[in-house]
Amino acid sequence: TSELALTPLLEDLFQAFGLDPRDKEAQGRLMTMGTFFMGGGAMLAGYAADRWGSRLVLAVQYLVLTFGAVLMALAPTYLAFAIGWVVLNAALSIHHAAALTLITRHSDRPSKALAIHGVGGSVGLAMGPLLGATLGIHLGWRWAFGCVALLSLPMLVACLRLPRDAVLTTGPQAGGRPWRLLPFALVMVTYLLFGTVYRGYTTFLPTHFNSVLDIPMPTWLQEMKGGAFAGLTLLAGGVGQLVAGWAGDKIRPSRLLLLRHRFSRPIR
Repeated sequence: TSELALTPLLEDLFQAFGLDPRDKEAQGRLMTMGTFFMGGGAMLAGYAADRWGSRLVLAVQYLVLTFGAVLMALAPTYLAFAIGWVVLNAALSIHHAAALTLITRHSDRPSKALAIHGVGGSVGLAMGPLLGATLGIHLGWRWAFGCVALLSLPMLVACLRLPRDAVLTTGPQAGGRPWRLLPFALVMVTYLLFGTVYRGYTTFLPTHFNSVLDIPMPTWLQEMKGGAFAGLTLLAGGVGQLVAGWAGDKIRPSRLLLLRHRFSRPIR
């Protein structure tokens, strides 16, 4: 939710700080800066989860996320807001490395467990633009990030109730699969390209819907149609997560990835 709550508020945010609300290049730079820290921090998060355990690392995530969201909500200048945005994304970088490690270590059906986790993520992504648009219209953009901070606190409490997982005190376990650089590099390049496309359309999807959707709808929905329809689009990802969870225990993951990329080609 916190990741995409900003997207429908970019124009209002820029206008509030005296910037050009039509400057898509500057808006893209702001989103790219956050994404850079989200991706870069994941490597450190993976090391920390192995070293100190996923439960502790996830608790730290929500503490830092709360701080970043509060800084954004109270930011007196655009620079302060951008710093809060970086802090929030640095906190978000922790999640996948720590949470997925916890799931795979404690589940006897990891594909199903990861699918349920993914559905929750898809619902959260769908709620982000909707939450941002709703609060931004009725209460102002600062309230959207204040709400993100409030939502982070119960997650912190929930983290403290997670099971402890073993930490690595030595190197990789004996008998593990050998490190293969080429397949790893191919996967990294694939997801680098996919991430570029994903961040582009999630950033400007609400703006796109606001400009192209011209259909009869209630006044209250007309005002927030960009965020609402962007949320519905992202919610469809939950269906894919359920299908992948069912198929993950029956089909080789490499084949599923090939199918995924085939069906993710743009439809013209």
